[in-house]
Amino acid sequence: MRIGMLILLSLVLLMSGCGNNMIDVGTAPDPAPPSNADSVKADQKQSGSQALEAEPEAQSGQAPKEEDFEVKVKIMDETLKINKNIEVVAELTNKSGHNIKLLHASPLIQVQIYDEQNKPLINALLTNDIGIMGTLKPGAVYNPDSSAFNGGKRLIKIDTPGNYKLVGTASFSVELSGGERKDFKLSSEPFEFNIQCTPGSC
Repeated sequence: MRIGMLILLSLVLLMSGCGNNMIDVGTAPDPAPPSNADSVKADQKQSGSQALEAEPEAQSGQAPKEEDFEVKVKIMDETLKINKNIEVVAELTNKSGHNIKLLHASPLIQVQIYDEQNKPLINALLTNDIGIMGTLKPGAVYNPDSSAFNGGKRLIKIDTPGNYKLVGTASFSVELSGGERKDFKLSSEPFEFNIQCTPGSC
């Protein structure tokens, strides 16, 4: 069995021309920057980028706490095989009872993969410094990163069978009264999964 493993991440971000970029994994196409005008109001239980309102509503004067948010990562596929696309979903939920004004870069949630020795398999991650802002309603599930990838899906491939785990880390700011901001960097619980051999491959 090979020791080295190749993680082919389809982390192809729609990059904007503004801001400075850090190191990336994957190849980014020539993108158009997201526009707040393209956002629409959605029901508070709706998942995806529409959960963030383009026109912020009034929020509570109380500063949000870490427990007001929940970061989750999960895999949509039931059967996972080596060298096959695996769809990963990462979400941020507003668990508070009030509107929260968010400001974040793209992607909102970075996803890292760890092997059985707890070794990270992604050497570098990119953050595009474009500012995306809006109001996250109470109970809303926010997944803006899906639209940043080709085909609207965050895909990974792993070429070695074994046990792995995913951890998502969300980085964002919350606008407070008086124009101040509070920064957050929150991680999800690990999502564990197993990659199996395809017939005749192991």
